[in-house]
Amino acid sequence: MRDRPSPSGDGVSGPGDRPPAAAAHLLRTAAFGTLSTVLASLLCLVAADFAYRSGRFDFYRAETRAQNPGLAAMAERKTPLVVVLGDSFAAGLDNWPMLLRPGSDLALPGADVAVLAIAGTGPREYAQRLRTWGSALAPKVVIVGLYVGNDLWNVFDPYREQQVFRRVYYGLANHLSLLWYLNYRAARLFAPPNPAAEGGAPAAADAAAGGGRDERLADVPAHVARYARDYPTLYRDSVLVDRPFSSRQLAGVIRALEDIALRARDWGGTTLILLFPASAQVDARYYPELYDHYGFDTADRRLLTARTVQDRLLAAASSRGIAAVDLLPAFKRQQETIYFLNDDHLNGRGKRLVASIVRPAIAALLSGRALSGSGA
Repeated sequence: MRDRPSPSGDGVSGPGDRPPAAAAHLLRTAAFGTLSTVLASLLCLVAADFAYRSGRFDFYRAETRAQNPGLAAMAERKTPLVVVLGDSFAAGLDNWPMLLRPGSDLALPGADVAVLAIAGTGPREYAQRLRTWGSALAPKVVIVGLYVGNDLWNVFDPYREQQVFRRVYYGLANHLSLLWYLNYRAARLFAPPNPAAEGGAPAAADAAAGGGRDERLADVPAHVARYARDYPTLYRDSVLVDRPFSSRQLAGVIRALEDIALRARDWGGTTLILLFPASAQVDARYYPELYDHYGFDTADRRLLTARTVQDRLLAAASSRGIAAVDLLPAFKRQQETIYFLNDDHLNGRGKRLVASIVRPAIAALLSGRALSGSGA
């Protein structure tokens, strides 16, 4: 039987003329190699996520040291210790928890304050932070700052992104906490810092007397405009919680609070939830330069009277024996601005107000007394 001629016509098979069986084998090998690589990567990611969730390692070591240069000494002293968990509403060297430390007129008598809050994190990370440091610090009071404006989205993001890659990323991040951490680190690498989000706004003590420099943030970060473009209903959905995914978000926050409270009790401590409202709930004067200017959807003026998130979290806390303070009533009573007009973070007056509200609540819990009510 004659050999089949090659395409060149010389009767000799060329290197590109592989039998169908050999080509199929190559395809199977390539597919298997790709699949093995993907599975190995996923296993590594899951293992790293487990290490992150376990709290055995401090993934935020630099931030911890910056906010608490004497943390090791705090753990060794017999002074009652207060631990603060939260996001940018508590993190930074110039935020309200620092006013509770020695040297301030609002300092807590006979107590130390450890700030474990990290800007850009959410309730799942708050619980992780306590798993990392709780045993070593054995706090008497654990304060959990919850911000109505976006903490629900840090627990579950419905990933309504237009880009397919980002939809996949946030879909996975709802189940793998490590991806939120990687997102946090990437933001620190590639985005300029937000001085308000890092707690680095004008000093609260100086701002108590007022002043124009405390009304507006000099440089509003670019991501605010991106949020408005990608999630124009972010604040509306966060405050009104009337979307199909809202119940899942609230349930996730409550689970994180339960975890924190149970661990605090294991170490002989108690938990205090501090509910920070979005400025959209507080006063319409915060709308023009932030929400309206950037294009957030705030046409629904129920935002100014809504308190569904506060009421549901207060009810959940009460049913679980967890103390809580709702800052919304006190914030609404303020004549002067307590948020920046162009950024949804507290200015110096706002930070000082929070410290003055939380100080007697902490003192009551340290002395074993129950709080008289949930409103501030």
